[in-house]
Amino acid sequence: MLAERFFLKNLSLGELSPLFHYLCPLTRRLRLRKPVPLSTRLSEQINKLGIDINFLIPPHPPLQKQEKIRFYLDTLPFQTKTYSNSVIQTLFNEYKNLYWKYKIIIATDASKSNENCSIASKNFTTGVTKAGSVSNYNSIFTSEALAILTAINNLINDNQHYVLLSDSLSVLKALQCSNIHSKSVIKFLGHEIYKIIGNIQSIEFVWTPGHAGITENEYVDSLARKAPSSLISQWISHENLLLSMKNYIQEVKNEWKNSNYYHEFYFLNENRSQLQKPAFNHARNDVYFLGTMPKTS
Repeated sequence: MLAERFFLKNLSLGELSPLFHYLCPLTRRLRLRKPVPLSTRLSEQINKLGIDINFLIPPHPPLQKQEKIRFYLDTLPFQTKTYSNSVIQTLFNEYKNLYWKYKIIIATDASKSNENCSIASKNFTTGVTKAGSVSNYNSIFTSEALAILTAINNLINDNQHYVLLSDSLSVLKALQCSNIHSKSVIKFLGHEIYKIIGNIQSIEFVWTPGHAGITENEYVDSLARKAPSSLISQWISHENLLLSMKNYIQEVKNEWKNSNYYHEFYFLNENRSQLQKPAFNHARNDVYFLGTMPKTS
């Protein structure tokens, strides 16, 4: 899938890629008798998946360390799953009342099922909420990151101290350790954080144990599950799209294997390289050998 990965990365670059105009998905289906380029076949796959390439997450540099950005992933008293839910709730509320009394608290969450993928976020100081669906091709990891992204873009407006709660430890760790090899959604999220960092006092990213009865977490969890089907974010990562294309290709292969023509057209099978070659394939070598034999009188 190296060609597919190259194709999608250049699509996500948009106009910055010199190949962008050659790789854009086609607006109509080609009907050619001769083999078509790989980019054309991949474009048709994107069209069948219903993906708008304008919303492929563009590449960005990783988030750099900033004094205004802090991460608390395992050092706070309530950040453990060994305690009972009641103990975690008590520890969380005590810490919140002691250290976050004058800070704006925001919580985010995501929910994914076979039919839908949705995100939610709420500013518990202003009461503003954001909830809706995202592309179902996104993974739960990408969706959790998009929930934080939506909060960054819509719920942070004042020059204040912010606390952002999330139960996705993997996303917060990836954001904290962001580098050039990070997933595109993490670098995109870091880019959006960098854009607002000059307009706020500080922001703390705090991991909270999921389903432990923490009020803020439970609220956005319920909000995400009941989110409307209308899209709140159309972004999709090229990594997730690549996986969707792999699954689509596998489905086509399975359909072909189960068809009546699979054994009849054996030369089209994936293992065609293992098939026995006809004897006439060696004729070229035989001709060359005969041509080098000395002439006899």
